[in-house]
Amino acid sequence: MAGLPFADIFRMGKMFCAAIALIPTNIFLTSNYAYDWWVTSWLCLAFAKLYGIMESDEKISTFDFVKIVGIAFLSILPKAIYVVVFIPFLLIPSEKIEKAVKSRLIALAGMSAGLCTFVLPILYNVSANVSAGDMRGGSDVNSTAQLIYIFSHPVRYIEVLFRFLWQYFSIDLIPSYTTHMSYYGIGRFGVAVMIIVIVIAIIDNERKFACTVKSAIVYRSVTCVSCLLTVMAVATALYLDFTAVGSDTILGCQSRYLIPVLFPGLYCLFYNKLSIGEKIKNCIFALAIMSLSCIYI
Repeated sequence: MAGLPFADIFRMGKMFCAAIALIPTNIFLTSNYAYDWWVTSWLCLAFAKLYGIMESDEKISTFDFVKIVGIAFLSILPKAIYVVVFIPFLLIPSEKIEKAVKSRLIALAGMSAGLCTFVLPILYNVSANVSAGDMRGGSDVNSTAQLIYIFSHPVRYIEVLFRFLWQYFSIDLIPSYTTHMSYYGIGRFGVAVMIIVIVIAIIDNERKFACTVKSAIVYRSVTCVSCLLTVMAVATALYLDFTAVGSDTILGCQSRYLIPVLFPGLYCLFYNKLSIGEKIKNCIFALAIMSLSCIYI
C-alpha cells in the first residue's frame, strides 16, 4: 500500500496510516495484480490531505480542493462504486473553505463524473432491455432484471440488504479482510489485527479539526455514515451483477471491499481527546507493529 510515502501530509494520524497499510490482507493485495491497492492508497491520500488541512488553522484553498477531489477521482477509476465516499467533500464546514460554493461545485462535478461511469451503462441496459451481469454468478444473473426487481420490491430488498450487512460486519468475518491471503487461506488472529488498528486509531492523538465543536461532530458523523453508505452501494452493485434475480442473499461481496473505507471511517469514528506522551505512543505503536509482524509466524 502506498500509505507511508505520503504520511508527512498529516499533522496527526501518521501511526494510524501505517497501521492500515500494514494490515496483512492489504500487504497481500498490494503484492498481487489487483486494483485494491490503487483504490485504498489513493483514497487514503485524498483524505490524508483533507484531514491535514482541516486540522490546521488555514482554510482549504480552491487549488488544494481541486487536488483532493482529483486524487479521490483517480482512486475510484477501477471501482467507480466508491464514488459514494465523495459525500464528505460536499459537506466540509464552511469555515474551513475559502470559497465554499465553488468548492462544493467542484466536489459535485467530481462525484457526478464518477457516477456517470457506472450509472449510464446501467441506464442504457435497462432502456435497451439488454441482459447484463457477471457470468461467474451463474446463468440466472441479469442486472437489468435485478434492478427492476429492486424497484418493484424495495422493502424486500432493504430486508435482504440489512440482513446481509448484519453478517458482513460481524466479528466472525473480520479475519476475511485482515488476515485473508486468498489461495493461501485465512491466517490466525484476524480479530487481533483489527483490535490493534483500533487501538492505534485511539492513541494516535490528538486529531482535532480546526472548526467549531458542532461542525466537527457533524462532519465526523457524515463521514462515518458515508462510509456505511459506500459499503451498502458496493453490496447493491454485487446484488445486481453477481446475484440471481430475486435472491434472498447477496453473493460476490467479499470482505476486502471494506478496506478502502477503513481509513476515513475509523479516523473519524475513533479519536482521543486526551494528550498522550510521545514516548508512550511510540512504545504502544512499536508493540503493535511487532504484533502485526507476528501474525505471519
